[in-house]
Amino acid sequence: KTTPIVDPNVVRTPTGESGFDVVVYDGAPGSGVELTRVNRPDGRIMVVGRQDEGVPKSAFHFRATGIVTVETTGHYVFSLVEVSPCRLFVNGDCVVDGASTIPERGHSFFGMGSVEISAIVELTAGEPHEIVLECDGEQRQWMHGARVGMQFIEPEDPIRRAVDLAAESDVALVVVGTTDEWESEGHDRDTLALPGRQEELIREVVAANPRTVVLVNTGAPVDMSWADDVPAVLQVWFGGQEMGTAVVDVLFGESDPGGRLPTTIPERIEHTPAWGNFPGEHGQVRYGEGVLIGHRWYESRHLPVRYPFGHGLSYSSFHVDAPDLDRDVVDFATDENSTITVHVAVTNTGTREGTHVVQLYVAPLQATVTRPPQELKAFRKVHLAAGASSVVSMTLGMRAFAHWDAGDTYRGSLRPQVTGERTVVESISDGRWCVDPGLYEIRVANSSADIAHSSVVTVSAGSTHASTAGGL
Repeated sequence: KTTPIVDPNVVRTPTGESGFDVVVYDGAPGSGVELTRVNRPDGRIMVVGRQDEGVPKSAFHFRATGIVTVETTGHYVFSLVEVSPCRLFVNGDCVVDGASTIPERGHSFFGMGSVEISAIVELTAGEPHEIVLECDGEQRQWMHGARVGMQFIEPEDPIRRAVDLAAESDVALVVVGTTDEWESEGHDRDTLALPGRQEELIREVVAANPRTVVLVNTGAPVDMSWADDVPAVLQVWFGGQEMGTAVVDVLFGESDPGGRLPTTIPERIEHTPAWGNFPGEHGQVRYGEGVLIGHRWYESRHLPVRYPFGHGLSYSSFHVDAPDLDRDVVDFATDENSTITVHVAVTNTGTREGTHVVQLYVAPLQATVTRPPQELKAFRKVHLAAGASSVVSMTLGMRAFAHWDAGDTYRGSLRPQVTGERTVVESISDGRWCVDPGLYEIRVANSSADIAHSSVVTVSAGSTHASTAGGL
């Protein structure tokens, strides 16, 4: 979405330390009263009132200085996304001015940041270039500063360069994905498309080298319409600081890829539960999918998916036996604490050790309310050597078969006055978990779409948090 921030590996303070030297002054720009100095390691140069020692709540400005040395001579984009009026100087020249004319508000910094404004500057390799950010925090409180971006402008098409490299390599490894700019706790994506030209990169590289592995480094599903043309895809999510080590172990076969999808990868965004509801309109978002969230939506609508919930592969292969239930009739009406225990034998039929996840879904066959066709109620991960077997056990209690009855707490009171007398008629019940009597299917599965075995059990009615009622 925006230019990458100034990397800490290329910027030093005037005294040689990593990052930017930030000097905070009292009052408006032009004041010479220094209050304090702080360091910022990269292009995220923010100063928050009272967070750093010596920084007041408001009525201050600051000047951040860094020395940048680049390895390649050429043109670079410099940019600002500011939360207070700022100017960016390169070698003494003001190249981006967000103070004389305040840019429009954007979506960064929880809606407090501006749209990105930028300029192109030529830098010479090996020479020090002074980068200065001046920000005015006098008129605002709390957070001040900007995100300073810097990026080399490739003179040649980078995809063409990647394709040429892939063509002469034994194996091509393509890493695609998103960042916290595209998906984060403060906002959601409104598209499944990979940002930029990443899909083009995948298709061009795999055309040049059929031995291509694609790593999808995202926090949520993206469009994978290209997946059928790629021999190997690894969904690595946002794995943290040890993600690289874990990925290397999987790629080289030191570890088995034992994870399973915690979500559904759809074929297209129009199939998703939130389509038509998100991002909403007139300031409102309608949660129109109700209880049919996730895989429940796709299954209830009989929609095709790219990869189903719970899907995942192993370097080995496994056989799952039919389940052994300790009972096929359970009476929750008599005992709410009754359970059904399911035992499943799993055998590694491959030539190397591996990991399998046994998934247990419950499907009501005679639902009286709108319910998902099936729901995951238990799972067990088992790691087995080649040829080894193990029995996993899973226990289902009343809640595994229950649905939520919201009651009628919103109905309120009826106050008829036909005879002129005030008569209060109350019919109020609290919400509760309820079990409809009838037949339920216990499904042992490899994913929500790959059911290996199933057994039918008979369940009596039951409820928790019993309703309360008033009378006439």
